Amino acid sequence: AAAQETVQLVEAGGGEALAFQGNIVEEADCRRFAEETVKAFGRIDILQNNVGIGPGDSGPTKITADAWRHILDVNLTGMLLAAKAVLPIMQSQRHGVITNISSMLSITSDSTVRASATDQSDGEGQVAYRVSKSGVNSLTESLAMRQAAYGIRVNAILPGLIRTPTPSRPSWTQAASTAPASRARGTRRCRSAVGRGQPGTWPTHHCSSPRMRRVSSLAFCSPWTGVSA
Repeated sequence: AAAQETVQLVEAGGGEALAFQGNIVEEADCRRFAEETVKAFGRIDILQNNVGIGPGDSGPTKITADAWRHILDVNLTGMLLAAKAVLPIMQSQRHGVITNISSMLSITSDSTVRASATDQSDGEGQVAYRVSKSGVNSLTESLAMRQAAYGIRVNAILPGLIRTPTPSRPSWTQAASTAPASRARGTRRCRSAVGRGQPGTWPTHHCSSPRMRRVSSLAFCSPWTGVSA
């Protein structure tokens, strides 16, 4: 239903859109997404790799092995499979942009991004989520280095918290705005113009813009908006 609503919003604005249903951790589904897109539009110029879950996460002494595997499978393996599906198409075009949605939690502490250390899952931490999003940063760098020869750019956006139905506790509103701006190797700060319910709109568009044609393998942080980690 949410995907169809997005299609309607795009069409209402004069654009074209398609919605597909599938499982991001199934390679066949990711391949089908890419094939159907090419069939409809003739090419793929941009992949916004936006996937992430957190339910079942906890600290290292409480998280179950099944929850660990599931979160890493969706958050990290799913991004790899989506990129794998579109890369041959972009390589043949000698052009493409992949923007991976990571998280500020990948480079900072839970309590820096959220209002308090207990404002997440069961209060024990988010070890699987943090590791998965750190993996997204590494995946971004790896893809960027290898795909540059094909004219393909790969960057990541590291949002903080955002007002969506995802956060389960109300105290998120105190977070992020007072957090120190963290910098990691290869990370550039980029303030986002994100509004409520519009996670990453401006930085995602910016990463895909021709003005950024020489920029790849960077992580753009937007801690002030406080986006759903």
